[in-house]
Amino acid sequence: MDFVYSQSPWVLPKDPEGTEKIFSDHGWKVTFNDHEVIPFGLEKRVYFIRKGLFATLAGGAGDFSRMVGLFPAGTTLGAIRAISQPGNEMPLMAKALLPVEALALDIPLYLRELEKDPAFLSLTKTNFILKEEAQVEGLLMNGLLTVPKRLALIILSLFKAGNGIPGDAVTPLPGSITVTDLAALIHSNRGVVSRTLSGWAREGLISELNGRYAFTRQQLLFLAQKDHG
Repeated sequence: MDFVYSQSPWVLPKDPEGTEKIFSDHGWKVTFNDHEVIPFGLEKRVYFIRKGLFATLAGGAGDFSRMVGLFPAGTTLGAIRAISQPGNEMPLMAKALLPVEALALDIPLYLRELEKDPAFLSLTKTNFILKEEAQVEGLLMNGLLTVPKRLALIILSLFKAGNGIPGDAVTPLPGSITVTDLAALIHSNRGVVSRTLSGWAREGLISELNGRYAFTRQQLLFLAQKDHG
């Protein structure tokens, strides 16, 4: 499949090496249960994710029903806002798709630590461009691809974000990631996504394992390219 801005739609790349040290030296540990939602666009802190997965939800003209980006381990939730719009609130929320272990840090201290090393600050800002491109690529996929194609692609992306790309063995998504979450990520609705998954299973295009849909990498790559009539 040809991509435009990023080979990793939705999934934000990891922060530059050295970011975690800022948080481990000055931050504090926090945890979030799966399905927990936080209004990080209103908060005065940022979170370095050590384990787990957050999906961001955009409000503004919407109602926080559409997810935009996936923040895996090794990324900082809220960093782009902290640097690009310091002090401003934004209509952004984040939902833990997997249980999250993170380090929290107040934004003013985070910015002071970054400003101590202009070269590292510049590297961090360059990394933000890659992060924005991954989110834009996800939005493009949602706007250009059919529901079945983007559903297959988001499942691949979720496996990648959780460091668990399936191989030849059928692998289910973590149970905490629901059909509703999949619909929010590909900007569809639960009914359409549910029917697509059940149709794939009936046709033998995906598998079922202990009552859950399960996938191989080759199945998902095929479905992402297939002309769904």
